[in-house]
Parts: sequence; C-alpha cells; structure tokens
Amino acid sequence: MMSTRPLVSVIIPTRNRAGLLPRAVASVRAQTHRDLEILIVDDASTDETPEVVASLMAEDPRIQVLRNAEPLQNAARNVGIEAAKGEVLAFLDDDDYWAPQKLERQLPLVESYSLVGCLAGRSISSVDVERDGAPDVVPQTLEDIYWSNRGFSPSKFICLRSRLQAIGGFDPDLPGATGIDLTANMIARYGPACYLAENLVVQFTQHGQPRISGSARWLVGCERELEKDRALRTESQLGVRRAQIEIMKLRLADSTGGRLYHAYRAV
Repeated sequence: MMSTRPLVSVIIPTRNRAGLLPRAVASVRAQTHRDLEILIVDDASTDETPEVVASLMAEDPRIQVLRNAEPLQNAARNVGIEAAKGEVLAFLDDDDYWAPQKLERQLPLVESYSLVGCLAGRSISSVDVERDGAPDVVPQTLEDIYWSNRGFSPSKFICLRSRLQAIGGFDPDLPGATGIDLTANMIARYGPACYLAENLVVQFTQHGQPRISGSARWLVGCERELEKDRALRTESQLGVRRAQIEIMKLRLADSTGGRLYHAYRAV
C-alpha cells in the first residue's frame, strides 16, 4: 500500500532547450504536493543547458541531473525511471508546464488506475487552478484508447513506478507515438486508466523549436506502434488506425516532412 504522502519522482528529459527548461522546472517546484524529487535528464545537449541546470540545482536540493549519452527522448525517460526513488512517477516535457495542483489532484487515484492522466490546453483558466470540488474522473479502457487513437502524453500522467518498470518503461525504438504505446500496454496489464476532466497541463507549441508531435518522426512512430501493438487491437480498430496514418501521410507528401518521413522510415 502506498504511503499517505508518497515521494513523487518527476522526470524531465531535455535537449538544447536552455531557454524553456526553467519554466518547466518552476512549475514542478510550485506543486502543492511538496514531497518530490526532480530528475532532469540531459539528452546530450550542446547549448547552455548544463549551466542552466547547475543554476537550478543550486536553488533547490530536490533537483538532480542525469546524463543520457544518446539523443533519444524515450531512452532519456528510461534513465530517469532507473534512477527514481519515488513510489510514483510523473513526466514533464521541457516545453510544457503544470498547474500547481496537478500532482495533488492525481495522487488519490494512482493505486486504483494503471495511469492517471488529465486534460491539457494552451492556457489554464483561473477556474481550473482554483477549483475546490472533487474532479470528474473519466475511466479509459483499451477500447476507448484505440477508437480515439489517443494515448496519454507523458506530461499528463502519473503512475506507480513498480508498474511502469514491470512493462519495461518507454520503448526507445519508437521515434513517436509513445503515448498510445505506453497507455495501451499499461491498460492491457493493469486495467483501465483514467483522466481528470481538468486542464492541469499547458502544452506549449509555439516556440519555434522542433517538436516530435505531428512530425515525420511521429508518423513513423505511429506505423511502428501499430505493428508492435496489433495483437491488442480488433480488426476494426486496426482499420481505423491505418486510415488515420494514410491521411497523415497525405498531409506530409508535398512538404519537406514527406522527404524526412522516408528518411526516418529507412532507419
């Protein structure tokens, strides 16, 4: 049984985002749940990230830095999982940030569901931040995940460390679509996930730096995830996913993304 005030290990993989990382870390330090450690995994950065991390560590003893020799985001997350001391794991992308009550809202459900997610948007309203009542809990089965073809992105969910380690963590061979892959495998092994119907994460996309979501890498990840997890899907769900992937290919076909798609697929 989990302790009443569990230690939460927050894992933040980062690569060459020295200007964005401090905001993400500040949102973790501002959490109303105070029992946490912050593991920043430097994914072979070549900018000022090491200096920024050193400055952050000097401000808060809960912050540690880990190094990942190869620039692979999922491998970086797995480095953090192996080093984590907390009973509960949470992940935050370096260009996203959290509402102060995110962990406090999610923790009461973490033993009852395989993953506990939340909603995200480009902004968080004061109603969401200051809400007092119990949040609406929306269970998610494999059928729900596969018909919607949406998993929980890492910045949104928390889970028990023992469960995530038991399924082998994140798949480092997937260049994208890691959310749906991990969500599906956690549900298949530990039962339904859920999400809270509150905006507790801001996913910041308009910063002019490369993102995986919607990119050629992400599309290749979708194809590989479909093949890897096909045994978990019905034929109808497989058909829906194949159709969505074909539409994504058409969107990339007449752009630089189309050429990159074929390059990533060959790797």
